[in-house]
Amino acid sequence: CGIVGESTNLLAGYLAAVSRKLPKPLAVLIQSSSAAGKSSLMDAVLNLIPEEERIQYSAMTGQSLFYLGETNLQHKILAIAEEEGVRQAAYALKLLQSDG
Repeated sequence: CGIVGESTNLLAGYLAAVSRKLPKPLAVLIQSSSAAGKSSLMDAVLNLIPEEERIQYSAMTGQSLFYLGETNLQHKILAIAEEEGVRQAAYALKLLQSDG
């Protein structure tokens, strides 16, 4: 998958990704310094998952989660690329996780 020296992080990401099928899936937040390969790691993990089971955004607000409408997030991966995008939607994401 082209990720050198990140086997532990890749495995942790993959395990979290496949946990999407469980009743209580894991959540992952990839944090590191600027230009450290966070996007490459996220892309490598996502490439191991069928395309129809992942939803990717570069950024997101709490309100935008409600505009997804009919999009069912259950047992899917929601990948948000930018930290600021996650921060803006943090409360809505917590509600989604706790409500299932």
